[in-house]
Amino acid sequence: MAPPTFVRLVRAGDLVTTVAVRIGGAEIEVRRGFDADLLRAVVQALQGGAA
Repeated sequence: MAPPTFVRLVRAGDLVTTVAVRIGGAEIEVRRGFDADLLRAVVQALQGGAA
């Protein structure tokens, strides 16, 4: 599996409320107020690692 690629998110204002995260063939929509620990566990699971 290819190593993860990280990008910097630069906000242009409060217009963006959803960000799409793609891992392999899966896509997760992340909204304001998301649970960072839960997102981390989901990403690890999609990559085949233990949460």
